[in-house]
Amino acid sequence: MDEEIEISLPDLFRSILRHLPLILAAAILFGAVTWCITSFGITPKYTASAKMISISNPERTQSIYTSAEHNAAVALVNTASEVIKTDIILNEVSEMLAEQGLRYSAASLKKMVTISSVNDTEVFRVTVTGTKQNEVATVANTIAFVAEEQMAVITEAGSAKVLEHAVEPVSQSSPNVLRNTALGALIGLFLCAMFVVIRDLYDTTIWTEEQLTSRYKYPVLGLVPQLSVSEDQSKTKEAKA
Repeated sequence: MDEEIEISLPDLFRSILRHLPLILAAAILFGAVTWCITSFGITPKYTASAKMISISNPERTQSIYTSAEHNAAVALVNTASEVIKTDIILNEVSEMLAEQGLRYSAASLKKMVTISSVNDTEVFRVTVTGTKQNEVATVANTIAFVAEEQMAVITEAGSAKVLEHAVEPVSQSSPNVLRNTALGALIGLFLCAMFVVIRDLYDTTIWTEEQLTSRYKYPVLGLVPQLSVSEDQSKTKEAKA
């Protein structure tokens, strides 16, 4: 029958403290490797967003904005998110960008753009994510411009207007170097700590009297002391002999 292996909480902490330099070294190593991969192995991406507002009744003359019109405008955001990603819109965006020397196909634009509502209101964002920092804002603004021109024509039920133009991002949106580095260090810390604890757990070597009595439950009849003789004392004994 296999011997049951037990470890107490103090033994666990002692095991971790005994190997603390190794655990910290593993955390630093994992963090450094993750930083290198994140910084040099992954292409950075940049994000720019333009804000638009959907209008359910662009021809109304009343100054009062009814709740029905508000609800219709909110619902129109979902329609706009699909309309903006159609080839009718994106092909025109691709042509306008080509006139500015930017080469993007409708298929690539569809992968780059996302539409999201702002706090469940009639305001929504046109967000573009790409690898070229100086171009994503231009792409987002061009999409917003074409959407403003074509929404009423396509839907025949409402329109959209640009509230805020996109600006060039000052930093990358992904990958997050700091977060990934910290995550890599934590993974290294955890894996190394688990390794040393498991190794100590299955180590059957008896190092102390407490380990002997706790493991075998037998009384200790005697201890053999560890004697150390200095080099001078050894030489003196040898001379007397």
